[in-house]
Amino acid sequence: MDERKRQTANPNSISPWRNKKQLADHYGCSIRTIENLMRGRVLPFVKIRRFIRFNVIECDKAMEKYKQRSALL
Repeated sequence: MDERKRQTANPNSISPWRNKKQLADHYGCSIRTIENLMRGRVLPFVKIRRFIRFNVIECDKAMEKYKQRSALL
């Protein structure tokens, strides 16, 4: 039981699933931006009852479409 508690408490565990705050930290944006991307159906997510989770791998693939080259290059 102690091992399971340690795995769920560690946000950098092997699991690709993240909550809104963790995903916002991953992209360096606000939680509100994540919510706007959810509303616009840009980011795929899973909702189980009141919990919303994002698969980081799928979100990274979805965000590839929106990458822009720098004007300096």
